[in-house]
Amino acid sequence: MMLQEYAVVRLKRAVDSVPVQPGTTGAVLIVYDSDPAAYEVEFVDETGESLGTHTVLEANLEQVGEATQK
Repeated sequence: MMLQEYAVVRLKRAVDSVPVQPGTTGAVLIVYDSDPAAYEVEFVDETGESLGTHTVLEANLEQVGEATQK
């Protein structure tokens, strides 16, 4: 699964370096050219307020929405 910028994702499991709860949604901001695949994701709460941006490995994310651009 190669995610695209602006894809909507959900954190699948707790990650020590990411201080948000599993199930939290966010948007991919940067796709890193790395192995294993990693992404810079901005996570948001249920009101859309930013919880911060964090680098997350692909194995810890699931895509829940298509990438869109304005």
